[in-house]
Amino acid sequence: MGFISDKDSGHLWDFLDSIFRYGAPLCDWQGEVSDLEFFNRFCGKFLERSGERAIFVKCRTECDLGCPRRVILHSYGNFIATCSGTSSELPYKLTKKGVQVYGVNYGAFLGRICDGLGISYDGGIFDKVTGIYFLGEHLAVTGQNFPVFFYLDFRCGNLLKGIRDINLLVDGAYILVILVHEKLTIRAQELLKRRGSICIVLSEEFNFRSDGDLEAKRLLSDIV
Repeated sequence: MGFISDKDSGHLWDFLDSIFRYGAPLCDWQGEVSDLEFFNRFCGKFLERSGERAIFVKCRTECDLGCPRRVILHSYGNFIATCSGTSSELPYKLTKKGVQVYGVNYGAFLGRICDGLGISYDGGIFDKVTGIYFLGEHLAVTGQNFPVFFYLDFRCGNLLKGIRDINLLVDGAYILVILVHEKLTIRAQELLKRRGSICIVLSEEFNFRSDGDLEAKRLLSDIV
């Protein structure tokens, strides 16, 4: 089974990190990858429709302003994206499906991550620390048991706060899973190291397969 391009993979991980909890219109999801067949398979496995319609979408023109486009119902079932800034760019058409908001299916996505890492998916939210999901536990070959957490940046505000909160509530070392490396500052690494904890960066440990699935490069037992 092949994999999507590094460029598409990088765009998709960054996009996931930016909208993981909120979701995004389908046309914005589609704009992150060039392989539409891959995206349709990925969507079927890991995304779900929220039932909401987007108010704004990303602008896909050559304009350098970066303003979002406002979604306007032009006629029944027909939508257009109009410039919300000062650009003279003309409106363009959007499909009814394209303006529907799709979010990540947590159970499917996090469950697949756990399958790939080789841990049993608990599925519960670590509700004492908003934004930290408890995924399960990993028993290392040394006999040490590591709780495994997944971090959502938008809720905690920053990774340092999430790490400090977990350090106050959990005794011993743990494994923290994040989407992209940019969140892992030197200070964050120092806090984790002080506790004997480690961080798993999904964009570095998983590949997107061309069939829309995720594949781990190695098991957690090969890392810890």
